[in-house]
Amino acid sequence: MNYIDIIVLIIIILLSLRGFINGFIYEILSIVGLVLGAYLGATYGKDVGILFDKHALHFTSAFVVNAIGFAIVFLVVWIVCLFIGIFISRFTLVPSLSFLNKILGFLFGLVKNFVILSLIVFGISYTPFFMNFAKKAEKNSATFELMIQTGGGILRHAWLLDEIKKVDLKNAKNLQDSINSTTKAIQHKLNKTVQDLGDHSKDAIDSTVNHNLDEVIDKVKDKVENPNSTLMNTNTEPNTQDK
Repeated sequence: MNYIDIIVLIIIILLSLRGFINGFIYEILSIVGLVLGAYLGATYGKDVGILFDKHALHFTSAFVVNAIGFAIVFLVVWIVCLFIGIFISRFTLVPSLSFLNKILGFLFGLVKNFVILSLIVFGISYTPFFMNFAKKAEKNSATFELMIQTGGGILRHAWLLDEIKKVDLKNAKNLQDSINSTTKAIQHKLNKTVQDLGDHSKDAIDSTVNHNLDEVIDKVKDKVENPNSTLMNTNTEPNTQDK
């Protein structure tokens, strides 16, 4: 353990004392307030900013309006979670529960502050000013190396999730395009089939009508051209019966 490890451990322990003082419940709800406030601020901050700008101040910049809306939602949610944490913590004033709450708060503070410092260290280790120092520290300090690995793992995991979401959205879009093209092809085929059936049916009806019409015309012509034959046939039938 060199001086870097000692400095890092002292910083983490000092920051974690806040968790011991506040207790586990308060620290947890504080983190929940930060995360939930950021999420709700990003989701509803624009609408709140527009509403606030309409009834209170008037800004020409959309960025300022959105920033104000985000800040309002974020602070309200965070403060509400803090008050909830204070209220619930009062039920742990029993000595046994109070000590357990403080110990858990301290342990949670250790993990939280280690993760935060890991992300910071990983970020600055790739800047030109700290790059050489980070390489040397990573070789000589076990704590620094662990922080680099932790920060990199978290960021790579977040990047991987983002890439997975992009792939899922791309696949969903391709699937939707495929469904749309298949639907259009089926619809075109059905329309063509119906049209072909309609044409064939019309041709069959026209052919039947024309054929029957030709037969009727031929019979009428025959009767007009040979009236005597019809009459002779009529007279012949009674004579045949008499015989």
